[in-house]
Amino acid sequence: MKEIISDNKWLAIFSEAIDLLGEGEFLMEKSQSWCSWTTFDRLKCWDCGYWNAGLPKKSDLSITGISDGSVWGQPFKYSSIAHIILPKRFCTDMGVVKEQNIQQLKLPLMKINVPYNMNEYLLEIKLF
Repeated sequence: MKEIISDNKWLAIFSEAIDLLGEGEFLMEKSQSWCSWTTFDRLKCWDCGYWNAGLPKKSDLSITGISDGSVWGQPFKYSSIAHIILPKRFCTDMGVVKEQNIQQLKLPLMKINVPYNMNEYLLEIKLF
């Protein structure tokens, strides 16, 4: 594991991302934002797969994680998140291309000292 991000930092990351990219929805067609994520447990003993949905709503955020019944469908403790990816573009099943201005997240992430990678396709926070 490269880095541990505190619950407070995760809360700040999600709050900033939601403010800048918009609250999400479970269905891509209805969502302003989009991301994929996996957990340490899923990497260790399941299928190494990723979930995807819009960013949670502000009301889905708690001090320790994403709440049950949220846009993400189930609870996730911040400490369980191993990797989150925010694509610059995402394309719905109907062929509609949506863009997220992931560049806007650079400064807030630097201010709270969160390690991230960014390229022309995505911004990621990877903790392994």
